[in-house]
Amino acid sequence: MLEVGVGGRKDAHVDALRRRPRLAERIFVVRYEDACAEPQALVQRLLAFCGLADPAGRVAAAASTLCAPPDKDKVEEASVRAVREEAGEVAGRYGYRPPVAKAA
Repeated sequence: MLEVGVGGRKDAHVDALRRRPRLAERIFVVRYEDACAEPQALVQRLLAFCGLADPAGRVAAAASTLCAPPDKDKVEEASVRAVREEAGEVAGRYGYRPPVAKAA
């Protein structure tokens, strides 16, 4: 497993980059939900951020195929717990929150 980080936090490198103004403006965070909700708009923003063009529209067309898998709700609970344990702290910094348990 590859873990990138400083001081034990896997995303500490992002904090380090953001503290350097010339580098901070070069960070573009992509959330999976945003990619699924509006893939073409996201790709257009990403291309603009990178200073790239898509004159033939191929990248934008390919972006339309981004979507959540149809059976995403069928992920085993053990897998969900493992991902939350591994990435929960970092995910929380980007607005992800574990779902609230439903009342029985």
